[in-house]
Amino acid sequence: MQTTVQDILRLQSLQTGRLIAGQQGSSCHVSGATILELTEMGSGGGEELLEGSLKKNEILITALYNIRNNVEDQCTAIRTMNRLKASGLIVFYYGFVVKEFDRKVVELCNELEFPLIVIDYDERVSVAYADVLNDIQALVRGEGDEMLHAAINSMIQLQQNGGSVKEALSQIVKNRHAEIVAVDVTSQRILCSTLSEKEEFEFENKEMRTLPLNMLRFELLAGETQYYGQRYYSGYLELSLVLITSKGERKVPVEFMFSCMSFCINLWRLNLIFTKGDSLINSIVQKEWKRARRELMFYRQEESMSWHFIMYDTSKSSCALIQNVKETLQREGVPYVEGKKENLSIIIYNQYADVNSNSIDPLFHLDLPLEDGKLVYASNVSDEHELFQMICDTVEEWAFICDLFRSRSLLGRFELMEAVACKRDCDKEEAREQTRRILKPLIDYDKQRDGLLIETLSTFLIDANRSFKDVAELTYIHPNTAQYRIRKAESLLGTDFNQTAAVHVVYHAVCVYRMMEG
Repeated sequence: MQTTVQDILRLQSLQTGRLIAGQQGSSCHVSGATILELTEMGSGGGEELLEGSLKKNEILITALYNIRNNVEDQCTAIRTMNRLKASGLIVFYYGFVVKEFDRKVVELCNELEFPLIVIDYDERVSVAYADVLNDIQALVRGEGDEMLHAAINSMIQLQQNGGSVKEALSQIVKNRHAEIVAVDVTSQRILCSTLSEKEEFEFENKEMRTLPLNMLRFELLAGETQYYGQRYYSGYLELSLVLITSKGERKVPVEFMFSCMSFCINLWRLNLIFTKGDSLINSIVQKEWKRARRELMFYRQEESMSWHFIMYDTSKSSCALIQNVKETLQREGVPYVEGKKENLSIIIYNQYADVNSNSIDPLFHLDLPLEDGKLVYASNVSDEHELFQMICDTVEEWAFICDLFRSRSLLGRFELMEAVACKRDCDKEEAREQTRRILKPLIDYDKQRDGLLIETLSTFLIDANRSFKDVAELTYIHPNTAQYRIRKAESLLGTDFNQTAAVHVVYHAVCVYRMMEG
């Protein structure tokens, strides 16, 4: 079985590769000799250079820098490669060097059935020429071995059908009398393996302690078991891949299996990151913040970025908005972690705090139902200590927050801060007495006239964002009645709610009073 351009495309899709033309030519075979890399094509389409360098069935990788703006020279180069029986063209830094291929180029590739693959340029993702060449050459070295092709096909199928990392790894060791374990080097924790649950527990608590997982490569024979290890970095994960075989198994192609493993891990690296979610959230909630910072590094993109988190009750909240958020994060290439603490699910992500751009935040204002649940979020938190403290407080006071903001579905950073301050003051007699003094005119008025001024004012400030219409809907009264009651409350308090200080003081007072009085 020979390696095809389609196989390469599958691998290069991990590096944002796209086949944009010449699809019918994807069955062309790739030579097992070399991959031709040309950083400079030369003017005129580089015919002379290609004639002297390119061999039949080779695939060319280049940025087309010298002819990036010349459509005719690009077409000439493609005709020359096709005449020389090249298997295809991979264009690097697409969108940065070659901004976009002219329709004439695409139509020519389709006419010739000549595969044109582009690697999209993304300043947030570091992909070097060497990364692409190594992947292709590793694939080519496996030409004729059905195991690699079976593993690739299995991984693609599993990705489409929602299979697990373990299933994909199992395809690599199938009929090989071997096992695979992928260990997170930072936390010294198994992320995935082909071992059974019992075997994995024994490995993590016994064998793993004896293995030099920090070494780039190692071989170790312990009794009748042979261990092969290779340190591997993929995206946001630094892994030690361990291949376990029996001493008597001499025919296991170790190097080749490591190549398959790295392909598999690349394809599933985001899934592997997600497995760290519960560990990270537990570290934060238990205030093991040193460990939390270490695990958070997998999601940190740049020091200039800010943190964001989302928290919701999985037993009540609709998943429509959450799924929308996740899809947007994935589409934007933003790594995120999701972990759970009892019924609460928490998503943390790292993104540029750019006031001039549309961030993920507008998603929280979409008109998507949350049913009876609550979704809380905090945006642009620059300090990790503040992030951890806010998550801890929100988890600890979740029931209190839901009770205080009983009519609100979406709660932001400052509502969370108010809830924590309110809970603190509810536990202090001095603060409770201060609340009664501030609201005394309203308390007395309601007692004397069996009125609802405080209830209406609480709804106005806490639940309705000072909207008379929303107060009316929440309390089943006419908007004019709502407005009359709020104006009466202002008169009794001797202020008006156009004053920022008045809103701040009274808002906190009615929050505390609501929780004091139930």
